Amino acid sequence: MWNKKVLLIPALVSALTLAAAGAANAAVPQTTKSNVQIQTVKYVINGIENSVNTVLINNKTFISLQSLGSALGADLSSKSDGTVSIDTAEHRVALHSGSAAMTVDGTSVSLPSAVQKINGSHYVELTSFIQAIGGLVAKNTTGQLSIITFAPIGEVDQISWVAGSRLLASVTTDSGRADYLVDPDTGYHELLLVTSDASELVVAPGGDKAVYAEADGKVYQISLPSGLRSLISADTSIKNELQWSADGKSIYFLQGDKGSVIGQISTADGKVTKVLDDKVDYKENLSVSADGKKFAYTVVKTGTVTADSSKPVDQDDVSINLDGTEPQIFMFDASVKDAKPQALTTGKDDKVYVTLSPDGKSVYYVSVQDDKPAKLVAVGADGKSADVYADQDVLEAVLSQGKMVLLTAGAAGQTQVQELDLASGSKRLLGAGADSLSEVTVGSSNNIAAVNNGVVQVYAGGQWKSLTRTGE
Repeated sequence: MWNKKVLLIPALVSALTLAAAGAANAAVPQTTKSNVQIQTVKYVINGIENSVNTVLINNKTFISLQSLGSALGADLSSKSDGTVSIDTAEHRVALHSGSAAMTVDGTSVSLPSAVQKINGSHYVELTSFIQAIGGLVAKNTTGQLSIITFAPIGEVDQISWVAGSRLLASVTTDSGRADYLVDPDTGYHELLLVTSDASELVVAPGGDKAVYAEADGKVYQISLPSGLRSLISADTSIKNELQWSADGKSIYFLQGDKGSVIGQISTADGKVTKVLDDKVDYKENLSVSADGKKFAYTVVKTGTVTADSSKPVDQDDVSINLDGTEPQIFMFDASVKDAKPQALTTGKDDKVYVTLSPDGKSVYYVSVQDDKPAKLVAVGADGKSADVYADQDVLEAVLSQGKMVLLTAGAAGQTQVQELDLASGSKRLLGAGADSLSEVTVGSSNNIAAVNNGVVQVYAGGQWKSLTRTGE
């Protein structure tokens, strides 16, 4: 099982050029090999700034393999004959001092410049070496040279933490969806699942498995460590918004193409039962209490369509009245005999990120209104609501381990990740980043991840570290 930081990636990519590579180290004077000057330069390597040793030879930047390997956590070894081996859990690279030939997993690769040995350390031409192992050298937004050693996987749509402190990253493809497991330290990723027409993966409370529904209604479970799949339910009704119970014994969902029914699947035998069938269509944003007895969701009414009867039908002259179609939050207590869903809201605001508290006493949601900052609101079973957070424009709200994690619009074009203790009302800043951050998620060790323009990033050491590449 993979357990090391990874320098190399499986596929070699086509050569990329970077004319600015030498210019990035313009402070290093051009010298001859007999009179080289080693310069310590700061590069951003896989999202983290590191100091590495470089030299300039014939207007080309050479980087120390020792300092590069240290920054990437790779294992390096040297032999007396000048051979240098770079080992990872899955790859081996071999080079030789004075030679332009190297091997990657036994495949020969020719470098444009020979490996140099200077003051006891081996140096390789930066750009061509990184390209040869499938990586990318480019300038970041601040003009600093950036080295990325992991392969592109495409634009990530959704992420979540799983057991073992890895990230599950989902990418929409031309034919469906691809799901990857990503190591937060190195960006090393493994393809977990490829589907053509299935719901998103929903991770179980323990983080060791996930479920998804195929278009035919069948529900499958996948082991996140191994990738092995098993059929949970062969029922062919349409299932949306799968939700795990806190104990992992049930899966709740909205049933039907209009989300009319709240259903339940037993993970033990796959039996499907109805929790609520009130003939009300267009339920969304399902959320379940920890004991599996209370349910919160929104209902959206359709607009009223009217047509002018005095005009020909083929003119398609119709009007749609959307008054009263705003989503409203409902709560249903399945533990009460003959109970009916209770409407908790009546307002005309949009209601997103709807989350039922674990104890089932309150529903939290982000209230969105035109020309007003979005805010976090709590509404109780009695319909009484109160603002919980209105300091900044709320972009996302996610309940994590009893605390609400907010993505808010901060100052100077940055977003802020804040943690709100719902019991005490106290809040603290967890991190800040670009205004394009989304899909923020917090793991069991308060490790933070988000998506930035399709790229998975983790917050480490006060800065955001990129884990994936989109390929653009």
